[in-house]
Amino acid sequence: MKTITLIITILLITTTAHAQGAKEYSYPLGIGAGIGGELIIVGLSSGKNDVDKLAGIVIKKAQEARQTITSDIARINAAGQGLHEVGWPTSQCLAVTKKVSKKTKFDIMALTGSYKSVNIDEKNHTVNIKKPDTTVSCNRIINGYMANLIASYVHTALMQNALIRVGSSYRGMGRGVYAPWKMQIQENTTRFAKRALDIQLTNTGGATANNGAGQLKGAAVIFGNAAEAEGLAHVILEGDAIQASDILARYGAGGLLINKEGKFIKVGM
Repeated sequence: MKTITLIITILLITTTAHAQGAKEYSYPLGIGAGIGGELIIVGLSSGKNDVDKLAGIVIKKAQEARQTITSDIARINAAGQGLHEVGWPTSQCLAVTKKVSKKTKFDIMALTGSYKSVNIDEKNHTVNIKKPDTTVSCNRIINGYMANLIASYVHTALMQNALIRVGSSYRGMGRGVYAPWKMQIQENTTRFAKRALDIQLTNTGGATANNGAGQLKGAAVIFGNAAEAEGLAHVILEGDAIQASDILARYGAGGLLINKEGKFIKVGM
């Protein structure tokens, strides 16, 4: 992840979750396309103003990055074949999308054409569309990407404990004041009414997805990179539990699957 220096005119005091006087500060996240979320930062009870200022800076930078990605991809798809200069968030986001597509052999990047027709240079921030009628998207990993990015901004400010949720993607840092960070996967059919399991998020990413084209009703994936976790969650919903388990094992990720009967199936956890 590209390191961005946050210019802060205040002194931010690093705190551990179990430190005396620690508090969880919560901020709503609205980052493009109507996607909601939440940023929770653990800071000192006496440091509310400092944490508020940090959150404001982080959210603004995240919104700017999201706008860059949206604008760049719209421009690429409108122009078509050729070499396109893009912002660093766009090259990073598309690179992760292509990585998941390549490793799983499920194309979550190309809207038309194939991810194989797209070369991405993260160092020089360019995207080369090699064949006509190829259009791209990073919608299947964008929420996880933004969660990662926000986590990197918070970490740059020397804060050790935070939870970021963007849509159904999560990135945990450290832990909360009272308990480890968690995300929840639910099953709400008549047979298993409102069953839910909590999945711990300690310095890792996670994502949930549901209503895929395959034999699974839902899935939760745990992986260090939240963007890849989100991509995997979408990919495994295209098949059955056996295919999903194989993909997660090959990727080195853990997961929790819900089959059509509403049964929870743990994979690598």
